Parts: sequence; structure tokens; C-alpha cells
Amino acid sequence: MRSIKNSSPVICQDFAVCLIPPNRGDRSDPYSPRGAQYHDSGLNIALFRKSLRMDEFNLSIRRMANIFQCAILEQRDVPEFLWESEDAQTVERLSRTQLLPLMERFQVITTNVCDFDKWEGAPDVWPWEWPQHPNYILPGETQCDLCGEKACNCITNILPRHLPRTDVEDGRILRAVAVEGVLAYRKDQVLGELTGEFVPLGSNHDCWSIDFLRPSTGQ
Repeated sequence: MRSIKNSSPVICQDFAVCLIPPNRGDRSDPYSPRGAQYHDSGLNIALFRKSLRMDEFNLSIRRMANIFQCAILEQRDVPEFLWESEDAQTVERLSRTQLLPLMERFQVITTNVCDFDKWEGAPDVWPWEWPQHPNYILPGETQCDLCGEKACNCITNILPRHLPRTDVEDGRILRAVAVEGVLAYRKDQVLGELTGEFVPLGSNHDCWSIDFLRPSTGQ
């Protein structure tokens, strides 16, 4: 520890670091894992210091570590990063330059969006003025399926504090996230809000797009 104390300010600033000192009882045995770690500490410390050079790649690691650490300490959901949606074996083979763009947070939108520049005109069954947001609710229609109020905060009040997450590439496994000793979800509870970008029908043909139906238009 004395050998790297001068590096501590650099190591600890916005960084999640775990330093495990060798067990003193194993130092005399160079063939034990702890003993080998102790005897090779000079080389390891030099390599460790070299790895701390503050290039763009290491700065990205620092940001990711800080986000992860804060989420754990503050008992918040750990945000997803772009590399998590990639195949694990593919990620292992990527260079630093290729990895860098994937080390950003996955951007999650909290409301539905619509870029009208992508539309040539209103949908065929659209009975109102255009452009108009596709999920606009007319004043005479039911504003909320959970209450009878014309203006409410149901969408912010009903969602659980810790949202579930999907595992594996096809998204078929749902993983509950909760704090120890606290109930995760209640029966029939709304687990999340579906948000995305509205695009013309037939624009996307991947597994991440769904058709949006409006009962008021009959389609």
C-alpha cells in the first residue's frame, strides 16, 4: 500500500477500486496465490500505475464505475450501458477503439416521441388535423384507465421504485430488482410504461418494433 499511496488521489477520484492486500501468513510461501501476489507486487504496481493513464478509454471506465458505485450506495437501479446489448463473445474481441462508443449509457426515453419529418403525411385512417401527436387523447375520451380524473399523476405514482430488467438476448427472462427485506412487486401491479418513437407503419422490420393501435380510429 505504501508503494502506491502517491497514486491514491488519482485512483480514488470517481473510481471504484478494490485493493486486496496479501495475507501476511502466506507471504513466506511464494507458491501460494497470496505469496505470489506479494512477491510480484513490484511488477504489478508498475503495471497498475501504467494502466491509470488518463486517456479517453480509462476516463470512460471511471465514469461507468462512478455510476455503478453511486447506484449501489444510493440503492438505485443500475443503468444499462450500450455494451450490455451486444453479444458477450463479440465484446471480448473488440479493441479499445471499438469498445469506446459502447461504454456510454443506454438512453431511455421517458415519453413517446414523434419526428414528423419522417412522415409523408397523416396515416390513412387519421380523422383529425395533422401533424398531431399519434397518442394525443381527445378531451372527450377517457384520459386514464386507472382513474376517472381528467388530469392525474397515476403514471408516476403506480410504477415500482425498482423497475424489472430483461435478461438474455431474446428478452424472455424477466429479472426482478429489489432491496433486501423490501417487497419487490405486488400482484397485478403495473411494472412499467411502454415508450418509444412513432414511425410510419412498415418502417421497421426488427424485433424491437410493434404496431400501435388506436381504438378511436378503429385501427
